[in-house]
Amino acid sequence: QPKDTMRLDETMLVKQLLPEICHFLHTCREGNQHSAELRNSASGVLFSLSCNNFNAVFSRIST
Repeated sequence: QPKDTMRLDETMLVKQLLPEICHFLHTCREGNQHSAELRNSASGVLFSLSCNNFNAVFSRIST
């Protein structure tokens, strides 16, 4: 695949994944013994996405 197409695919995946992660972080407050560990893992994924796909994440947050 050309680089532009790969970048577009990555951006679309980030835009689809970001709401799911945010929803997960919001709904997984408490309730089981692993919720803090799961939230930390999801936060790490969100941080990595924001570092590697800043424009896609920022444009999603600002809308």
